[in-house]
Parts: sequence; structure tokens; C-alpha cells
Amino acid sequence: MKARVHVMLKDGVLDPQGEAVRHALGTLGFAGVTGVRQGKVIDLDLAATVERHLQVAAQAAIDLGVWVVSDHGWREPRNYADTFTVLAEEGFLQRPVAYRLSEMAGYRNILVHAYVDTSHDVTVRLATEGLADLSALAARFAAEYVSP
Repeated sequence: MKARVHVMLKDGVLDPQGEAVRHALGTLGFAGVTGVRQGKVIDLDLAATVERHLQVAAQAAIDLGVWVVSDHGWREPRNYADTFTVLAEEGFLQRPVAYRLSEMAGYRNILVHAYVDTSHDVTVRLATEGLADLSALAARFAAEYVSP
């Protein structure tokens, strides 16, 4: 994920660099140029930030899922991804939600252990579409464990 930030002085704030550029343009034959403002463009690569937030969100979902499984005494998951399979088997989560959270848990392992290079497309998809699944898990947990 990339972001481009444009930084400019507010209107009305003295801009000596912009004035210097306007003057230089005039000496180069570009008469009549007015209102020159100097600014900066900053390009940011947010991939690592998105990956880290996805990793933390996936780990929180795993921890929550493991806690629910343990609290109910359901079968022990074979791995992190299987935690969500157990939740679906026991009717705690809908199967499609559990499947997608299992995928997120598997991708979390890739992020943490760097087994293979990460995929920008997968990272973005899981970080955006996965929000609804994380919300579904949180809502289901709250419905059972949080008093109104």
C-alpha cells in the first residue's frame, strides 16, 4: 500500500521559497506568473504497517478463539487456523466466517515467520475484507460473554 501526501503552507502564510521561485521564473522570461507556492510531496510505503496491523488483529482473533474453545472444553485445535474450524463445528461461528479467519491465521504465520514473501494483494484483501469477519467474531463473543 502506498500513500502520497502533499504538504503545503496555509494560504496567507508567508512563503519565501515560493516567492523566490516566482522571481526566478520572471528572470527566465515567464512574466506574469503569480501565486507560486512551494510544497513537498511525500510518498509513503505502508505495506509493513498494514502487515503489522493485520498480524496483530489475526493474533487477537486467534487468542479470543482459543479462549472460547478452552472455556467450552471443545476439542483442542491442531493449529491456529484450526481454532476457527472448531468454532464453526460447535456453531459458535458461521462456516464462511471461520474459513476466512482460518486463512487470516495462516497468513499471520507467513507474516510472523517469513516462510515466503508476502503478497500485496492478499495482504490488502485480508486487511479490508477481514474486518467484517473480525467484527463477526467480536460480536459473537460479546453476545455470549459480555453482560449488557
